[in-house]
Amino acid sequence: MKKIVQSLLVLSILCLGAFYSQAQIAQPYLMNEGIAAAKKVAVDSGWKSPKMVSIVTLGDTTGLGQIVSLIGGVYDIKTGKSPIWIYVISALDKSDSVITKLIAFIKVPLLGFQQFPIPDGAGPGDIPFVPQDTIPSNVLNSDIIATKLKADMGFKTYNAKYPTAKPPFIVVFTSPFELPGVNFPAGTPMWLFNFADTKTQEPVYDCYVNAITGEVICQAPLSMNETIIAKEELHVSPNPVVNGNSAQLNIPASMFDPHATISIVNILGETVFTFNSLLNIGEKLQLPQFSPGSYFVRYTTQTGSVHTPFVQY
Repeated sequence: MKKIVQSLLVLSILCLGAFYSQAQIAQPYLMNEGIAAAKKVAVDSGWKSPKMVSIVTLGDTTGLGQIVSLIGGVYDIKTGKSPIWIYVISALDKSDSVITKLIAFIKVPLLGFQQFPIPDGAGPGDIPFVPQDTIPSNVLNSDIIATKLKADMGFKTYNAKYPTAKPPFIVVFTSPFELPGVNFPAGTPMWLFNFADTKTQEPVYDCYVNAITGEVICQAPLSMNETIIAKEELHVSPNPVVNGNSAQLNIPASMFDPHATISIVNILGETVFTFNSLLNIGEKLQLPQFSPGSYFVRYTTQTGSVHTPFVQY
């Protein structure tokens, strides 16, 4: 998942670190338990038409070290509980401008949910979500999702082969695009688990769980030389992109437009990089390195936009 979430958690946890590290009272809880509290924050803040567009929690390979110990650990795939969930809200402010906020909670006995003091402006940029990108209220809770994932034969096979594999982040989102190798249509709310070996940090497999039906699709990451889109179409190669390796965006001549706008978008819909130079026909654009996660290249011309996905490890 993206570095900004990690940075915000570091800042927020440090703000409350002295209290929580002494008390040791962070209590793991299920994802759905904090949704009402997050929506209340949005309403109390005067945001109009708030929408829950994503939910994130920490996995076992986040690299947060001592900070993770302050909140009592990370997501537990055995129970589906986590000591912290981050709720991403898209809303309108008083001037009807779109705003996006990260609302993080831990649960404290007797005191209930305690919000991390994430400062205004520290969240991601505006996210152009449309209504179908909102996470619906009937998504399966995190304990049910954990049960569905553990029962999947694909997960069992990969887990037996790579028993040390852990996910760095667990994300609930609605993809505006159909993901490669995942038979969920665009607009399907889903959970994403990107597993990597904790010793080598190499990608092992990806699991997607339909957040409504509980259907699980697990797949090994594509090989370094394999592309997910035919060569005559817009695609990133290699895909996935392993840290330290270089990837390129290949633009077919049939799609070439020297004035096209090319940007990189993460799964939350946030633009994380934009190419500013004019293109030459046949040119292959070098992609920068991003934080581990799933991304899309958005190629926009006067006739519309085309998206192609890639994964960064």
